Amino acid sequence: MADWLVVVGVSMAVMATVGLIRQAAWRGHSLVLFILPVAGLQQVQENWEAYGRLALLRVAGLAITLAGLGLMYVDYRENATIPSMPGQVVSGAANITSSPFVRSSEAALLMARGEGHPLTGRLHGTDLTTPQATLVNGVLTVHQGNGVLPELSVSLLLNWSAEAIRERRTLLVSPWEEQAPEVHLSWTPAGQQYPETRIISNGYRLDLALAPRDPGGFSGTIQLVLPDEKNSYLVGDFTARTNHLRYRNGKVDAAFDHPDTLAWVAEQYLQTQFPAGVLQNVDVENVILRRAAGEGRVEVRLIRSDGASERRQLGLEKTPVGWAVTPGSMTGGRQPPPEPPVQPEPVKPRGPATSEPLTDLLALAPLTGTELTVRESSGRERTGVLTRVASDRLWLRLALGAGNAEIAVDGAHIDSLGSRDGRRWQVATPTISDTPPPARPGDDPVAPETPYQALLGRQVRVTTGDGKTQEGRLQAVEGGRITLTVPVGAGTVEYFHALPDIVSMEAVR
Repeated sequence: MADWLVVVGVSMAVMATVGLIRQAAWRGHSLVLFILPVAGLQQVQENWEAYGRLALLRVAGLAITLAGLGLMYVDYRENATIPSMPGQVVSGAANITSSPFVRSSEAALLMARGEGHPLTGRLHGTDLTTPQATLVNGVLTVHQGNGVLPELSVSLLLNWSAEAIRERRTLLVSPWEEQAPEVHLSWTPAGQQYPETRIISNGYRLDLALAPRDPGGFSGTIQLVLPDEKNSYLVGDFTARTNHLRYRNGKVDAAFDHPDTLAWVAEQYLQTQFPAGVLQNVDVENVILRRAAGEGRVEVRLIRSDGASERRQLGLEKTPVGWAVTPGSMTGGRQPPPEPPVQPEPVKPRGPATSEPLTDLLALAPLTGTELTVRESSGRERTGVLTRVASDRLWLRLALGAGNAEIAVDGAHIDSLGSRDGRRWQVATPTISDTPPPARPGDDPVAPETPYQALLGRQVRVTTGDGKTQEGRLQAVEGGRITLTVPVGAGTVEYFHALPDIVSMEAVR
């Protein structure tokens, strides 16, 4: 393009000059005045009708020539910034934007000093002090800052799926390569709320290696030199996570506002609600984060070791120490699609209802998933689906409002049970003995009555050793533990706390 502008401009200037000389010879004027660009200006002004159009044509030709020469100079400066090795031909140099810093001895010295050390560098003129790395959706990002939008970040669009990296993988990019992964350099200018981003398509230098470290991350090493005006670079070893969790001092920052944080908090909470080995996997299906309101909701699918699965919903709230599950917010959530109906076997007539003696609650394990009616010694009845059984209690899933809730029923309070097909069981002996064994010589004396007995039936606030608090009505104090009743929807859920775990208990009203 620049070459054509020069040719056209020179041609126009020559043709206009020849025309001016011919007009001057025909009118008997001096020819020397029109050979020099400015000398004949007065002569043109006095005889504008004869020389005006040709003079304008010559000025236009000179202007086009200068524009073409300027474009040629710009192209030369851009091509000169890409150094090439002796005997090497750089292809596509006109489309590559680089800087002398990329191939300078200063950059080489920085790379040599940082090799084998923790990740460090400089992005847009600011040194990195606490960098973190993630590999999410095929993008490797190194960022710094505790906000949702990082203060500094550089992202490499590798298109590498974390699941597909099963062995060490490397990538080398030279400054003269045209088909290189895009690099996004972002920074937040002073006084602004949102970051600015520069997209770099080529002209940079990269030496990257990644290897699987554990199910949640990769170990890697990087040498990256960018051709920006601030001489940005990265060098060193790092650990890349496959989620957006933020870490402080090697621990997850539960105060970081991100759906991945809520999912992690919910998964940690569920692991504490089931005995060890019961849960095989926890799949997070949906996360709703309301950052302005400081609340959220997580829907998960639980897969047990016996192959059974169920869905749960948990409400979360923002506390001074970070995100936490709201007490009493866990419900049954959306249930799995129903299986094809199976024709039930005909029920044989049993005659008048009779009760079978039941001495061990574990005998009810084959009835998991069956609807039962539990009658307590106080006369209260609960009807729900049996979800699990232990030696001293059982769990029922009840329909509450528009959802479900799971409650635990203490075996010591059960009088009888019944099923929909007419079978009944009478609890012959309670799971927890009401009569203590006789004292033997050398045994410790019986502990005195706990002071919590005075709070029975009142609304209390319980603080446990892990710093958590819970409010509810104190239902019972026996068997080395307390029972709290917490309202949930249209019903209530019972929670149990061992006495040694309780730090304090006080009446709230």
